[in-house]
Amino acid sequence: MKEKMCRHCGTKEDLRTNKNGVIYNCCRHCYETIEVPDQIRKANESIVAKYGVSDLGELRQKRSKDTPPKQKEKKIITCKYCGTTENLVVTITKKRTISFHACKEHWEQYQKDKYEVRKKSNKEKFGVEQPLQNNDIKSKFKQTINSKSSEEKNSINKKREQTNLDKFGVTNPNKLKEFSDKRKSTLLEKYGVSHPMESAEFRERQKKTLLKNFGVDNPLKSKEIRDRVKKTNLEKRGVEYPSQSLEVQNKVRKAKRIVYWDIFVILLKQKNTLPLFTKEEYIDATGELTYKCLKCNSVFKSEGTAPQRITCSCYHRKSLYEYEIEDWLRSLNIENIKPNERLFEKGEGNFEIDVYLPNYNLGIDFNGLYWHSNVYQRSTYHREKYIFFKKKNISFIQIFESDWLSNKDVVKSIILNKLSSSEKIQARKCTVSDVPEKDYMRFLSEHHLQGYASASIKLGLFFNNELVFVMSFGKPRFSEKKGFEIIRSCSKKGYLIIGGFDKLLSYFENTYAPEKLISFIDVRYFNGNSYKASGFILEHHTDPNYYYFDPKNPTALFSRIAFQKHKLAGKLKVFDPALSESENMYLNGYLKIYDAGNLKMVKNY
Repeated sequence: MKEKMCRHCGTKEDLRTNKNGVIYNCCRHCYETIEVPDQIRKANESIVAKYGVSDLGELRQKRSKDTPPKQKEKKIITCKYCGTTENLVVTITKKRTISFHACKEHWEQYQKDKYEVRKKSNKEKFGVEQPLQNNDIKSKFKQTINSKSSEEKNSINKKREQTNLDKFGVTNPNKLKEFSDKRKSTLLEKYGVSHPMESAEFRERQKKTLLKNFGVDNPLKSKEIRDRVKKTNLEKRGVEYPSQSLEVQNKVRKAKRIVYWDIFVILLKQKNTLPLFTKEEYIDATGELTYKCLKCNSVFKSEGTAPQRITCSCYHRKSLYEYEIEDWLRSLNIENIKPNERLFEKGEGNFEIDVYLPNYNLGIDFNGLYWHSNVYQRSTYHREKYIFFKKKNISFIQIFESDWLSNKDVVKSIILNKLSSSEKIQARKCTVSDVPEKDYMRFLSEHHLQGYASASIKLGLFFNNELVFVMSFGKPRFSEKKGFEIIRSCSKKGYLIIGGFDKLLSYFENTYAPEKLISFIDVRYFNGNSYKASGFILEHHTDPNYYYFDPKNPTALFSRIAFQKHKLAGKLKVFDPALSESENMYLNGYLKIYDAGNLKMVKNY
């Protein structure tokens, strides 16, 4: 093979090569000094011959003179709906300003149209309206998110928060009222509800999704979800549950106080008490706050912010009705009557009984509506008191002022039964028969504390052709779907029908063969022992229910069902739709009182 050398100088060293290793017949020196200048000369000669100029710079100048550049026409952006060029929606980013083909008036329509176009495009591309409804895209999205470290996730969250701050002034758009209002209006327009969970369709869809993905119908039933929630809380707050975080506790407390301030002031006013601090001081308070008693003009301090516990030292009372009950008991020759007896239980505090009859193991409380309303007592007070005395095996009656004023004879009859002082009739001497509607209505109005209640089956015990005991049944009124409910059960005032409950219950069971029977017992007056003796079991003790009343008229209590918010506009003199049910009622002078709950008794067959 012939050895290569430079064709210009004859050297065999430092020859040029290309990337593939091919060796040229020219050294680097000769290439730079001879060949490159020669190539440039030839190129210039070619340009001169072709275009009449010596270099490309002259050619560009000549062309720009002969053909001046075209002026770009400025595009005028208009609203695609009305054609206006004014009040267009504009978004300013870091790089540029974007104007949309929609004015502010038609912006909502523009967004709807864009959304429909996007849905159509997604259907064509992915077969679904939203990309994340596609399982492949959803799994890719999850993989991408899961592949990121916690630092990367935190960085993404911080960027998102900063973007929201720049755009909306908040870290999360959901904090803006206009966003929440828009969401509510969209839900109302599409589904007729203001929150997704108010829609049966949404709830059913959620259940199906949970069953499909986790095999449960409630997220908290899934250990996987619970563990994931705990892990997230530990990463964010250092605790397993948000309620364990002091930061969250403080946020919740402040949020509640912001909402509660107006009610707080109203309830204090009812107690003739004036707060000597501002709303801001109330929201941030952690220790004692100062108040003025408008009754005795003294200034006092109190810890906490529950109106029920804020009371001046001049507060002391004993109702005239308590004396009336004591006098009536003495007229029955009841001995050893102990007024205002206070009982203690280690570790569980203490409670006072207005009238205690140790010989009968019976306690009687008289609850004035105003003094036992939510102005002075917490919602669970009467329930806690019932449980306290039940543990001490004391039969305990809690008389509301409205009961005593409007149904005194019925209340006395209940007490007489507890004292075994009523006139007794044996049920075996009575006959069972259906009770006509008019007789049933009249009997309940005279002998039952709560009066008449509609029922499909009305049975009665008759002694010497006189109706002395009634028990009625109907379909369950609340959450139950099968079986029957005992709607009413009571005897004639002043009478104790021994075995009457069992006799009517047996007749009903034999005649109607129920699959299940339930009943709700008001623990302010009854303990459910007769039900337990007849085979019922206690399912649970319900939370206290509340009633409204007008302090100027303590003879009547009003069911909360009658005063639900959507019914208030036609019932109250002053109604503000922006306020809650309770706030509207307080605004019109009404107060709340809570009962002690009910025992839900169940018998399965």
